[in-house]
Amino acid sequence: MNSDVFNAVGEFVTPTYLSQAMASRNQMSHCFQQLLSQRRIPDDGWETNYIEMFIREVSLWDSNNFASRSAVGEREGRCLSKMVRDRHWGLIHGIGRSGDVNAEQPKAAGSSFLLSLTRTLVYDALKNIFGIVNVPRDIVVLPIATGMSIMMGMTAVSQMHGDAKRRNVIWSRIDQKSCIKAMTSDPNLQVHVVEQKRQDGVLMTDMEEIQSLIHSLGGPDHIHSIVLTTSTFAPRSPDNVPAVSKICKDLAIPLIVNNAYGLQCSKCCHLISDALRVGRVDLVVQSMDKNFLVPVGGSVLFGPLAETVNKIYPGRASMSPILDLLITLLEVGKNGFKKLLADRRANFEYLKSKLEEILPGQILHNPKNQISLAISLPKATEKLGSELFLRNVSGARVFVANDESVKRMDKNITVFKNFGCHTTVPIVPVYLNAACAIGTTKAEIDLFVTRLKDRIDKTLS
Repeated sequence: MNSDVFNAVGEFVTPTYLSQAMASRNQMSHCFQQLLSQRRIPDDGWETNYIEMFIREVSLWDSNNFASRSAVGEREGRCLSKMVRDRHWGLIHGIGRSGDVNAEQPKAAGSSFLLSLTRTLVYDALKNIFGIVNVPRDIVVLPIATGMSIMMGMTAVSQMHGDAKRRNVIWSRIDQKSCIKAMTSDPNLQVHVVEQKRQDGVLMTDMEEIQSLIHSLGGPDHIHSIVLTTSTFAPRSPDNVPAVSKICKDLAIPLIVNNAYGLQCSKCCHLISDALRVGRVDLVVQSMDKNFLVPVGGSVLFGPLAETVNKIYPGRASMSPILDLLITLLEVGKNGFKKLLADRRANFEYLKSKLEEILPGQILHNPKNQISLAISLPKATEKLGSELFLRNVSGARVFVANDESVKRMDKNITVFKNFGCHTTVPIVPVYLNAACAIGTTKAEIDLFVTRLKDRIDKTLS
């Protein structure tokens, strides 16, 4: 309501009471104006009714919500279910156009605005919350998860080359199937696995083998790309992204970085920042749900290839993951996210200390991995993981070394031994993985440790 409406209401309501209502409305308007003028995430999160009012106001800009319209197209934002319509705030048209998912949608000015605003706020988050100080401004947010984004990144690299010779992908091994499927989706690419190097009981990037492979495969003109990973299960360390980025810069080789849940870890973000500063980084992909605690189904991309990926995406796209992210950024605020990151760091140390109490000396030392812990188990038991899961402990994984190879997942990639351990010869015969990700609470850690101790005591007895 504008001031004229409030003045008209004054004939029905006592002016003193009305002035309070006007002051409240002006406060909301001030928040909206500040957001648009500063283009930054609010320091303190908004009240939920502010967010709801903001989104409902913007949704009225989409043509399917116009009071009077004549819609004669094949896609007009009609929605049969009121529950579904309310779930999506009336933002039914989605984002983009058939030729460009980032293009403005003529029928959906509100949705187009919210997409642009979300990209702007994500840039602010990457730089001023997560600490990637030299992140490029061209941020892309897509309603597809990390694996699909990496797959599209591989396609973007192929389009950039336009050269049939460049068909060899060098990949620093991480035993995660979606990453493998993303790289092998193109049958013309051949993935070459670089095993992790063991150093001081830690799995690390084998820089010498990467350089050797570049030479043995015919030189940089025969390399499609190098794919690295930051966030990963211990005892694997984040890849040495800065060092590889220098090689890629010197030899003109594209570099794709899987930073799936690395935003929440300052060490991973520093690796990305350093690589952007000293070398070549073509695309960095991170998960929305793992880093921003929204439902699964979205990813954040940046780097020179991000806009190419954006343009490769065929057709329109769902608005839902983008809207989930925008609402979360506004509701949690910058200070809220910074507190979550500080709590995660403290809880990681707390988890480590509690595990040390029940399994002294069994935590595998890995100072570079500040999210995941690997704990050597005193007795081989493949059942421990499932036993914990049945007791409502999710996310814990048990790995038992064996000589069996996994079935070939694709004709263009090597068969793995001890899949899940990130290495052919595991550091210890049996170990348990546990992670302290953003949002993990001390209460959850205490419950996990209690249930783990109970199962270990029964196994050893």
